[in-house]
This record gives sequence, C-alpha cells and structure tokens, in this order.
Amino acid sequence: MKLFKNIFIMLLVLAIFFSGVVFASNFNKTIDVTYLPLKYFFDGVQKQPPEGQSGFVYNGTTYVPLRFIGETLGKEVGWDGKSYSIYIGEQPSGEVTYLSDMKTLTSERKKCEFVKDFTTNMGEQFTNAYALVGNFYYEGYILDEYVLNGKCKKFKALIAPEEGFSEYEKIDNLGHLILYGDDKVIYESGPIPSDLLEPIIVDVDTSGVLKLKLVFETNTGTAGDGFDRYYKRTIGLIDARLIR
Repeated sequence: MKLFKNIFIMLLVLAIFFSGVVFASNFNKTIDVTYLPLKYFFDGVQKQPPEGQSGFVYNGTTYVPLRFIGETLGKEVGWDGKSYSIYIGEQPSGEVTYLSDMKTLTSERKKCEFVKDFTTNMGEQFTNAYALVGNFYYEGYILDEYVLNGKCKKFKALIAPEEGFSEYEKIDNLGHLILYGDDKVIYESGPIPSDLLEPIIVDVDTSGVLKLKLVFETNTGTAGDGFDRYYKRTIGLIDARLIR
C-alpha cells in the first residue's frame, strides 16, 4: 500500500472519473488516500482499468473509476461542466442552452431567481437551479417567457422543494408548474408536495414552439395556518435547459 498526501480533492475525484481532463477548482482541501491493488470482476470475468484510473480508499469508502465501470458495462459516460452533471448511458443530444443563460421576453410579478447552490428536501445538491418561489405570502403566478423561434426540440429539468421543507410537516400541494408553448399547455406538473422522495422529471417536446412560457401557480390555500414559517422557502426548477 502507498499513501498519497496533499492531493486536491476536486482534482482527484474528477481525474479518476474522467482521466486526462483537468478542471479548475477553488477547493483547496487536502486528503490522505490509500491506493490498493483493487480487482474488478464483471459477471465473473476480471477486467483491468486503464493506467491512471486506479481506485482508492478514503475515509473507509472505496472510490472506483466511473468511466471504466460504465464503459465496461456498455454504458457511455459523459460530463457536463456547466451543471457539474455526470451522464451514464443516454447522453444529452444536440446543443444545450440553460435558462440561466437566456434572456426572458417578459417577467410579471417575478419572485424567482437563478441560484448556484440548491439543496433539495432529499439532501441532493445542485449548482444550477431556478428558485421558482421566494415568498408564499403572495398569490398569483410567476411568469417567464422565452423566444425559441421553433429551434428547440426539448425542454428538460427537475423539480424539487428545497431543504427547508424537510424541517416541517408535509404540505400536499405547494403549487404546480405549467408550461405553455405558443399559449397552449404542453406540460403540467400536478400538485408538488413538500416531501418528494425523488425529483419530478420534466421532459417536454418543444418542436416548432416559437415562444415558451413558464408559469408557477402558488398554492396559498394553507396560508394563515402557521404558514408564515415557510417564508422564503423555495421550489427549484433544476438544470432547466433547452435542447436544439
């Protein structure tokens, strides 16, 4: 066994996932890891990872080279540096544009913003989220419109409440998201509860859509029943993106 010290954690983890690619990081934490002569067996057949993609042990957890594991299982592995997303299997197709990089056509009673750090009620962390609701005291809608000019095939995102909701009892309906393509409803999320066990997947065909409108209708029906404690709690539209 060899003990390697003073390795930047982000560089190390990303390097083992995607060998040969170096990403800038502002993390400067150093860690001690132990390299072991790990052996990998797939359905009883031993496979050896490429040089430089060895696994290691850190704090009692064994880390393995994701690209080697995925590709050995016949799955393509991809990396999106914009959202820090790792794709195993199906990869994003076409040119991807995130809503955070787009200008809105209009914005009415806007109570939302893009945030770089968003943690869901399930404890999952994301780096590109559209915080749809910032204050449950107000009724009405959040509207943003985007000009697509018929050039985008898909709209994809995840929906999840933020971590603050995990501290309180369940709310069955925080509100719901509606997408309009040229003023016609093309997607409805249905009621969004505060105790989701996994994010809601949004995958909408936007082929031919000239103008996309996002509407979030807040459910204020429980306001007044101690609802003030949810002040500034948010729902995240996570990794919202359009694919050409």
